[in-house]
Amino acid sequence: RRTGQVVAEGTDLFQQQTTNSATTNWNARVNTNWLADSLTTLNFSYSYSKRSDESGMEMENFLSVNNEAADRFTRYTDNPSGRYLHTLNGGVFRKSRDKSAEYSFMAGWFYQKLESSYVLNQVRSGYTDYREANRTLTGNRELALQADVTKKIRKTMELETGIKTEFRRFSNYRVSEVFDFSQGIYVPDDERTDRFYFDRVLLAVYVSYTAKLGEWELKAGGRYEHTHWPLHFGDTSITAQTYRNLLPNLMINRQVSPAHSFNAGYARKLLRPYFVYLNPIPNYIDSLNLEYGNPYL
Repeated sequence: RRTGQVVAEGTDLFQQQTTNSATTNWNARVNTNWLADSLTTLNFSYSYSKRSDESGMEMENFLSVNNEAADRFTRYTDNPSGRYLHTLNGGVFRKSRDKSAEYSFMAGWFYQKLESSYVLNQVRSGYTDYREANRTLTGNRELALQADVTKKIRKTMELETGIKTEFRRFSNYRVSEVFDFSQGIYVPDDERTDRFYFDRVLLAVYVSYTAKLGEWELKAGGRYEHTHWPLHFGDTSITAQTYRNLLPNLMINRQVSPAHSFNAGYARKLLRPYFVYLNPIPNYIDSLNLEYGNPYL
């Protein structure tokens, strides 16, 4: 791929880029269900996945001033990365003896690890005049617990309630180094080295009531969520906004015929930013390209 752009008046930068990549994926999963008795069921599952990426890029840069050659250099970048994911889930489901109530308890845990790095060599006039390296480790783990109860009050009425809590830790550690040719070693670049992590605690409770009146069905309820997540950097900490949200929902259904029905509803939902949008540590694709997030979103 070749591109050209005007850097300044009378100055043009031409770039030609060649990339290559290879990806390997591994996946495994085991799942089991056990019927302890006619009223109780237990389940358990475990999954593992791994992804490895190998990519390389060669970028030729040519700078001209007033249509005369001013500078030419080539950058070679090797960029290996990998992802590992472990997931555990388990639960217990039980019915009451009169079949009027159902109880469930579920637990889930996962751990995700991301590793990425790159080594960049810049060649000008046949000699390497700049070299840098970067390594990034990202960890993401969560424990979730949930308990639910469903109770039939009458043949036409049902009450559901439950509670859920999540404990999550997200961390990002980045080390950047620039090669010192006079010493023959890599020297840490403190401006591009940092650590960022936060612990998110979420607590949610909900209740829902369903009633059937002839051809009509009404379902009304609400959910309350409390979210707390302090953020930590290498040398400081801040507390992001604590969220307390009440989310109502309502659904009305009318059975017009055995094959047709009409329904209308209202609900509020939360959309939280992805962690990459919160991470303020700059992601240096190389020294000329970077991206970073805003922890106050």
